[in-house]
Amino acid sequence: MKTPFRRLSAIILFGIFLFYPQAGLSQTSQQTESFTSGRMLAEWSEDGQDSFFQTSIGMAGAIATQNDGQKARCINDWYFKDGATKAERNEAIRQTLARFPEYHPTVTLLAIVEKACGSFSFEFESPE
Repeated sequence: MKTPFRRLSAIILFGIFLFYPQAGLSQTSQQTESFTSGRMLAEWSEDGQDSFFQTSIGMAGAIATQNDGQKARCINDWYFKDGATKAERNEAIRQTLARFPEYHPTVTLLAIVEKACGSFSFEFESPE
């Protein structure tokens, strides 16, 4: 039985964020719910932000390799092509996060990647 699985990557990326070392392993649910793009930009160093972007986008690429090789290549070319490209993308991501400070950064990152490379709506075979 085929089951559409929309936003699978958002769920996985959000899960990764919860265990991301800079966020802390002992967050309360209130801390997690209050974490926003604006807060990340204000409280994290640029190096920390860049690391979060690279980790999140890398995971999106890993998910894409299991579902759509062309989308994975797009993500790789869009973000990981070279150091200069990555630096440009990180600055553009920061500008976008600043435009949507009330949203969780993972949600905004997913929207940025989807705008560049297409939707993360996949179908998979259910084991049932």
